[in-house]
Amino acid sequence: MVAMVKEVAKRAGVSTATVSRILNGKSGHSSATVKSVERIIEDLGFSASHYSNTPDCIGIVMLSHQDCLLGNYTATLFSAIMAMLTTERMIAQIIPVTSSRLSFQYIREIVEAHSLKGLIIPEFNQLYEVSEHLNRLDIPVVAIGNTDLPLKHIVCSDSYQAGRDAAAYFWSLGHRRFGILSMRQLDVCQKLRLEGFCAFVAEMGGDTGLIWKKEYNCEEDSVTSAVAEMVNMEQRPTAVFASNSMIALKFMIELRKAGIKIPDEVSLISVEERGELETLELPMTAVCQPTRLMGEAAVRMLINLIRNRQAPEKQILSCNLVVRNTTSPVNNK
Repeated sequence: MVAMVKEVAKRAGVSTATVSRILNGKSGHSSATVKSVERIIEDLGFSASHYSNTPDCIGIVMLSHQDCLLGNYTATLFSAIMAMLTTERMIAQIIPVTSSRLSFQYIREIVEAHSLKGLIIPEFNQLYEVSEHLNRLDIPVVAIGNTDLPLKHIVCSDSYQAGRDAAAYFWSLGHRRFGILSMRQLDVCQKLRLEGFCAFVAEMGGDTGLIWKKEYNCEEDSVTSAVAEMVNMEQRPTAVFASNSMIALKFMIELRKAGIKIPDEVSLISVEERGELETLELPMTAVCQPTRLMGEAAVRMLINLIRNRQAPEKQILSCNLVVRNTTSPVNNK
């Protein structure tokens, strides 16, 4: 910091004490001097507040609901975001938004009230409704979601490829009768996973119209009726893909209660957020989403934008298929 202050003072033609006072937000200097110092700091690629006693404040917008920070996805994502912000000497203002208060005007008022330098939007369902308006803010905004969002700067996982990878692995094991368990497809990531899965099956000559599908509104929904239906099917699926790990876990438990052997009778693959399916009694094969990496990438992108550095508009991170104990070749059935 000392070297930076000396360099700024030299270029601005002022004392190092003057630069230090400006960095710490103290008054007593002409607006021309302040603007000159701030411009030189920016030219050098620094953030004035990064070196002052007042760290930049970043807003994190999310939909508020019971236990909204405790789910696998949100807990991992927020942990990564907060760790990165702490490393960069920044602080966060969490902005919980209820459905009734979801509006661009409300978010803008929060930005102004807290003098936020930037926003991170971990997209959840209804937040898509206001995304396009956030481009009107005077601060940089980074969304964590998917490439179809109407925001300029986005970090996401390749949900479409995740679905394809699950289908490709099932297909390589000889499976031809499939089932899909998903959350509501208002969540674009859920929709893309299913589209990728079905696209691969179709490309390989499979009939996607015969895929058994069940959709759920939330992780607390019961899967009992779905299991009962599947047990009584004359030709039940030999392989089931779940786009949510909690639904997949409940489905596996209910299948085993019903006497269905996994993976001997049914193979299972789920999307996983943070290793939550690895330590089960029967570890589940999963397409692992890079949730923590997405949170870290979003913070890096936002910091670069705040500090006027180059940043990519979109960063797409790959998922990783991890084979465990819930999949086996169809000829073993």
